[in-house]
Amino acid sequence: MLENQRHTFVHGEIGDLATVSKLLAEHRLGQIVNLAAESHVDRSIDGPARVRADHVVGTFRLLEATRAYWTGLTGSERENFRFPARLYR
Repeated sequence: MLENQRHTFVHGEIGDLATVSKLLAEHRLGQIVNLAAESHVDRSIDGPARVRADHVVGTFRLLEATRAYWTGLTGSERENFRFPARLYR
């Protein structure tokens, strides 16, 4: 899908703790940006529980996996790791 070797596309669920943890360990990331979102507003009307799960529970699990990953980092990797709360001001 992407031709740039600096990017890896993974089709998965933000709330899949095992997959997220595996990807963190495998790719040794220095920054995580959460861009997970529902692509159509009508889905939030038709199925608000699923949207809540994706946004709230999924983000919580991403944060938990990230915290576990971060606590395993040392030195400059730990100091330089970023999980920005937002990308713009």
